[in-house]
Amino acid sequence: MLKIDIHAHILPEYMPNEAKKFDYGNFIELIHENSRCANMMMGDKFLGK
Repeated sequence: MLKIDIHAHILPEYMPNEAKKFDYGNFIELIHENSRCANMMMGDKFLGK
């Protein structure tokens, strides 16, 4: 039998830039495209489709 997994991630509008704060690692950062859309990035890597 097939199953469908439906879930959502609730994120704050802005996340602190932990890489700059701690000066190491590839922390996840939100880069805003506009007021309703942001890209989730880890360093230079886009985390999406």
